[in-house]
Amino acid sequence: MKNSWFVKDIKIKVVSLGLLALCILVAGLPWFFSSFEKTEFTEFTFTPARYKSSLDKQSIEIFSDSSKLLSSIYIGWPIINFTINSDSTNLAVSAFNPWETLRIYDLKTLELQTSLKMKVPPRFLVFSADNKYLAVAEEHNPKVFLIETKTGEKQSLNLPVQPLSLLNAEIPNELLIRSEQEVIRIQIEPPKILERNAKFEFEFGDEKMFLDPVEICFVHGVPHPLFAQKEVAMSDEGLTGFLFQPKLN
Repeated sequence: MKNSWFVKDIKIKVVSLGLLALCILVAGLPWFFSSFEKTEFTEFTFTPARYKSSLDKQSIEIFSDSSKLLSSIYIGWPIINFTINSDSTNLAVSAFNPWETLRIYDLKTLELQTSLKMKVPPRFLVFSADNKYLAVAEEHNPKVFLIETKTGEKQSLNLPVQPLSLLNAEIPNELLIRSEQEVIRIQIEPPKILERNAKFEFEFGDEKMFLDPVEICFVHGVPHPLFAQKEVAMSDEGLTGFLFQPKLN
């Protein structure tokens, strides 16, 4: 009888300890799984940086002012051209990729934001002044494509001429398109041509001038980006911008 009571007491203690261990385990589960959750960032620091295509033209490399490699984005296909927006939050890349001809990256996370398949990789890329749209074109197609950066929604506008370069007009909903003989000013949303043979605003010191495209081509010996055929992004200098680096909470 005494042994039976002893065994029963041992069983009660074992069960109690088991229940206690189970309670501790259950209470600790949220903390355990939270350690595997993706870290959230609420603030960013930004460092002056230079964006360049790699030697094999299949990556975008990001360097500091001292030429230290800070990060890179692997594209995996030969890059035609790329551009970054005015606040360095988006990168657009055109490449010989038959499935994702055009990619837009979020530069705060260095992750792909949206991608599009196009018949021909566009050579000309420019973000709108408000960074809401990406405009792309290529010299053998009299058409400009207007892409909403967040959704990837694409619209197009037929042009009366073949485009040779694109430039945002420093007005949120407008864009300038250079052709062989003229500059066309278009509206982005909804897409339409606003003006042909548009005069172009040029600043020299404190003076503002509205000049004809032919006149502005080499004003004071310095070609304006709208009229320069050189692909600046694909040069050895690349493009200047910023690299966002997250602060941990």
